[in-house]
Amino acid sequence: MISIYWLQRLHFNEDIERHLKEVEQLFQMKLDEDAKVLESQINLLQLDKNLQEAYLAQERETLRRHAAPFFNAIRAKYQVTHFYFINLDRMCFLRIHNPPRYGDIIPRFTLDGAVHKKKPVYGIELGKFGTFTLRMVYPWKIKGKLIGYIELGKEIEHITVALKKIIGVELFFAVNKSLLNRADWEEGLRMMKRTGNWAQFPSVVIIDRTMPMMPQELKAYIGSPSLFSKHKHLTAALKLSIDDKSYRGGFVPMIDAGHREVGHIAVLNDISERETALNLLSFILIGISVVIGGALIGFFYFFISRIETRLVKARNKLIENDKEILEQHHFLQNVLNSLSQPFYVINVKDFTLKIANAAASFGQLKENSICYVLSHHNSQPCNSDKLACPLAEIQKTKKSAIVEHIHYNKQGKAINTEVHGHPIFDEQGDIKQMAVYTIDITERKHEVEKALQEREAQYYGIFNAATDAFLIFNFAKRIVEANLQAQKMYGYSKDEFAILPYKNIVHPDYYPIFKDFLSDIQNSDEFHTESVNIRKAGTAFDVEIRGSTFSYKGTPHLLVVIRDITEHKHMIEKLAQAKEAAEAANYAKSAFLANMSHELRTPLHAILGFAQILEEEKNTNSEEAQKSIRIIYKSGENLLLLLNDILDITTIEAGKLQLNPKDFYLHDFLKRIAEIIQLRAEQKNINLTCDFQSELPNMV
Repeated sequence: MISIYWLQRLHFNEDIERHLKEVEQLFQMKLDEDAKVLESQINLLQLDKNLQEAYLAQERETLRRHAAPFFNAIRAKYQVTHFYFINLDRMCFLRIHNPPRYGDIIPRFTLDGAVHKKKPVYGIELGKFGTFTLRMVYPWKIKGKLIGYIELGKEIEHITVALKKIIGVELFFAVNKSLLNRADWEEGLRMMKRTGNWAQFPSVVIIDRTMPMMPQELKAYIGSPSLFSKHKHLTAALKLSIDDKSYRGGFVPMIDAGHREVGHIAVLNDISERETALNLLSFILIGISVVIGGALIGFFYFFISRIETRLVKARNKLIENDKEILEQHHFLQNVLNSLSQPFYVINVKDFTLKIANAAASFGQLKENSICYVLSHHNSQPCNSDKLACPLAEIQKTKKSAIVEHIHYNKQGKAINTEVHGHPIFDEQGDIKQMAVYTIDITERKHEVEKALQEREAQYYGIFNAATDAFLIFNFAKRIVEANLQAQKMYGYSKDEFAILPYKNIVHPDYYPIFKDFLSDIQNSDEFHTESVNIRKAGTAFDVEIRGSTFSYKGTPHLLVVIRDITEHKHMIEKLAQAKEAAEAANYAKSAFLANMSHELRTPLHAILGFAQILEEEKNTNSEEAQKSIRIIYKSGENLLLLLNDILDITTIEAGKLQLNPKDFYLHDFLKRIAEIIQLRAEQKNINLTCDFQSELPNMV
């Protein structure tokens, strides 16, 4: 009898510990489910062209204007409260939920994980106001190049309500004070219109709870310095009595994105009815013991019938207990059926299904219900690279795994699913079962594929609209793609290019250059040269070639851009010929001017000499004649200067002229000019007079 009571008590404790594990597992499952929702939204968000252009241009207001409607939509639908655009240097470029605040460095574990792992990372992080936020940080890439990070976040208070509703437990969330600032925490209480007492416990503070008041006995547990030792996690460590109800429970650790144990969840399970039943069972067992003791005294007396009656009652009570266990099983099934996503548990040894919710659409499970038969319509487990088995991944790593699969819904239609597998260990640490829940990602994959098709169409539009010839080579030196300009330039069709050896388009004299060209691109990622190519018709033409490596359909390829420069080279040759002709004509002109200047200088010197002689013979000439002789002499000097200037022109063209500035008499210079044109003026009966103002300087 004592063994019966002890077994019932042990089973009782196991149920409590199972509830603690359910809280931990459901808490993580809810986080995973919310994280996938956030990731799916970011997947759509990152493809928006307006957001890409605004972010690349670093136009903060434009980015805010385009992102704000999206944020309002997901905030209303998915309760998203945080929306960040973060630069590569971890500086916040824009908070959509708080636009005036930007330019600060983001020091969070989720961002650190996304930077180091180069893939999306999520987890809960403790804010300065004492609230937990689920954050998803996604590396943002455009054309394979990382340009920054997108972060979405949402408060997790709704998970508390969900846990209480699903499992029917009371929850208290305690956070280590060392991770909080009292002023910030109290400010957060005022902002959220809550009440709290920082000094209630020495090392922790209560940030959330489902009961209006904290039981006095629970305060003693939470205030204990040795409460949070690791061996007490997920064990039935609490036993409380509140008013007329009895509670049992324990503590579940809260792990943030940095894998820190930031606090604990106190879980209280109302066991009043079961405690009453257990006490009643103990009283019955005690009574039976008394009766049996009395029966031993008068074993053959009339009490045997009573003993039998008591045993029947005890048996009926055990049956009732079994019914309670069955009801709990039904309750768990109802909890699972309340989940919107398919959920089931698989035996790792034979792939049989142990339990499944209604969303899984498997119908009534049988003893030999096989997971891959019901979900994949396959006769054997998945083992291909495209459809990896999550159970195989978990057995290999002993960690949770996420894979994509093709499942069939209850209508028999194939759908894309994301399978989340979580290992369930036995007492020896071996994997006994795998808990699975799946998410239908068919629509999301269709949207991504549609976006990829649109981008591919844009690429081919640009590719074929280019005025230069574009050829794409694989590393086997075969042409895999040619744009319309290449087909027009060389005369080959797209299908002909696909089977054409590269030497067919290269002039034989340039085979070595083209061979080096392909190897240089592989080594340095770029190349530039000029060459001679051959058209299909056999005609040769000059080309300028540029090449670089890039990723084409997921593998490295060579992009070669070819420009026909035949006309350009002909134009350069004509310009060179014209330049030579102009230089020859200019030389002939300079030689002619030099020769003519020397030929004219000889008679001019004779005229100047005779004019000077006549001027010196003043007695034989009248004053009027002397004046005319001076004019002849001055005109000859000016003509000589003009000839010297002509010679200077040739010197200038040769680039050898040197200027020698000198002072001269301005009045005399002007008088000589007047005397030169005086004769012409008199011939036309014009009176020419040369006068100077007093402020005009004599020498300049």
